[in-house]
Amino acid sequence: RVITDEYSEDNDGDSIYDSVSISDYTYNESSAVTSIVFQEDQGVNGSIDVIQTHAYTYNEQGLLTEHVRSDDDNADGTEEGSTVEIYTYDNAGNKLTESQGNYESDVLGFNNFQTWEYNDNGEITEYIMVSDYTGDGQTNHKYMITYVYDEAGNSVSQLALTYQDGSTLSKQIHYTNEYDNQNNKTLQKKEEDEDLNGSYDTAEIYVYTYTESGNFSSLVVTDDENNDGTAETTSEYLFIYTQNVNGHKTLLAEYELYYD
Repeated sequence: RVITDEYSEDNDGDSIYDSVSISDYTYNESSAVTSIVFQEDQGVNGSIDVIQTHAYTYNEQGLLTEHVRSDDDNADGTEEGSTVEIYTYDNAGNKLTESQGNYESDVLGFNNFQTWEYNDNGEITEYIMVSDYTGDGQTNHKYMITYVYDEAGNSVSQLALTYQDGSTLSKQIHYTNEYDNQNNKTLQKKEEDEDLNGSYDTAEIYVYTYTESGNFSSLVVTDDENNDGTAETTSEYLFIYTQNVNGHKTLLAEYELYYD
């Protein structure tokens, strides 16, 4: 099944089209898109100036396993650039890996690789992203975060680490979270080890409150620049809701207060 969309654009409001684009979408029997072909006539002269194509592949579960984008910037049949994304999953459908490679004239440039790990409950316990900025096989950036959960499945702790060259730690941030009996987050403390000496130098504390019906009602943000229990600045956000007879809730007003 193929669906074609045509779009005309008038950039300067003179009622004369400046460009015309046509997109052809192809779908499989499961109604998942398998390809997109985008063509643009930038001069509205009947000739195509730019062609971009997308190809999508799926596994037996219907999960996307590959996406390839190709750019023909001059519509002359020559591929100037492309992006290839590849995905893998476990038997439960959780994403395990994602890779992305950008190519210019078939030469690999920026690329990154992401991985996920899960516990028996299907909750993410570790996420890692590694980036190579130039395609030379060297790691230029690495980001890693680990998660800890309580028995209710709430994330109570996260540790985020950033490495500037894949091995040299450049940033360390720790998050701790608390929840009420309804599993609403009531507190988050964000601490950063700025000089990377093993102790946290700064802290931001977020306190959340809720109405009896469970609506988010306020947020208080405290900046503790020395992580010594003394607040240098505090911001408070208040939320007021209205509810109709059908129980639909609408945010009526929002207030922000700042204390120095």
